[in-house]
Amino acid sequence: MDKRILEMCREIDAIKLTKAQEGVTVWAEKLLDDAERYRWMRVRHENTIMDIYSSISPAMVSPELLDAAIDAEMEKNT
Repeated sequence: MDKRILEMCREIDAIKLTKAQEGVTVWAEKLLDDAERYRWMRVRHENTIMDIYSSISPAMVSPELLDAAIDAEMEKNT
């Protein structure tokens, strides 16, 4: 293969890799933002949420159990 063509292919691959990395970075930043919003909401509304869940199921009194319950409900609905 011509040396110039090979170099062009390498440049194209580098551009594609850079764009892919940028896309992953944007996705990861959104995911971290969503996680931070969830943590904030859970802490802020923890007492209300725990009151609701403890009235339904007294066993659900910790944030970890609440997360497990949310995960289980999400699993049922996907």
